[in-house]
Amino acid sequence: MTGTPAIELVRISKSFSGTPAVLELSLRIGQGQFLSLLGPSGCGKSTILRAIAGFITPDKGRIRVAGRDITDAPAHSRPVKMVFQDYALFPHMNVATNIGFGCEMQGMTRAEVSKRTAELLDLIQLPEIAGRFPDELSGGQRQRVALARALAPDPDALLLDEPLGALDLSLRRQMQQELKSIQRSTGKTFVFVTHDQEEAMSMSDQIAVMNAGRIEQIGPPEEIYLRPATIFAARFVGAANLSTARVLHIGGDTITLHLLGQDWTLPQSQITSPRHPAEGEDATIVIRSDAISAGPGDANRDLRVEGQLSDRMYLGNRTHLSLRLANDEVIQIETRGKSAPDAEITGHCAPSDAVVLAETPDIP
Repeated sequence: MTGTPAIELVRISKSFSGTPAVLELSLRIGQGQFLSLLGPSGCGKSTILRAIAGFITPDKGRIRVAGRDITDAPAHSRPVKMVFQDYALFPHMNVATNIGFGCEMQGMTRAEVSKRTAELLDLIQLPEIAGRFPDELSGGQRQRVALARALAPDPDALLLDEPLGALDLSLRRQMQQELKSIQRSTGKTFVFVTHDQEEAMSMSDQIAVMNAGRIEQIGPPEEIYLRPATIFAARFVGAANLSTARVLHIGGDTITLHLLGQDWTLPQSQITSPRHPAEGEDATIVIRSDAISAGPGDANRDLRVEGQLSDRMYLGNRTHLSLRLANDEVIQIETRGKSAPDAEITGHCAPSDAVVLAETPDIP
């Protein structure tokens, strides 16, 4: 990242009643970036958002927005606005008044507030609902009005705490597209909290995968998915097969590992963990289920596994197959279409689809 970040967190820590929620967390978010904080409940992602907004004060660390230290600034004076899951619209105000409220608090004239409100109603493509009240709106309309109200005072950044969580699946997907479109058209920095990996993948420029108060990995969606840096990231984002392998040899630009009764040689570039494993150590091989194809493949080039079909789940445009290997390990394969392969299956994938982590968890 070059230039002054839109938001910078420096070694932030926060505990509640003696229980750590965030631990020494540092993060730099670029200007105009859509960053998602992704992780399970209780990992600290909402705590980070509320600390930026000023609703809680970190025990340690500093928070900067556009280079300005706002750690001790009151929430109302910070150049950021927050959108909540329940939208928090004022029920006694109509849509136009809700949107213009923040502008009035900034001292804008009535004409300026009216102009800004009209601009934002056009931006969310709902100019016809200006006179309606929140209880007269659909869930999607309320979400867009809450977004317009947060954008009205022209903040440096928008903080969104699972704002799509109350919507049904089809509307949620529609709103994901609209939210990203609005972010692009305004050029604002968005910090989005979610536990939904597909939601984060579909909208984000960068994803910070969080676990137990720390960032496990940060990067673009493709990198998080294809090159996970930790076992937690591999498991939390997408369906992944994890197998323990013994490192036999590291030399030149390759690493040779023994697993499933075979020796596999991979480029060292496929080691994605911060630390490289050493010869004689155990490591973990990660292969995404959609990277494995059912069939013989190229025996001279592909990595291969053989086993018995133990389960099959048809999901319309794809089918999930469970392949039980000779050592009782189960490999997940995702195929396209509705084919029903034989009971005995050979799965294959390219070496570039397998990554190596210098970690050895308890593989379930």
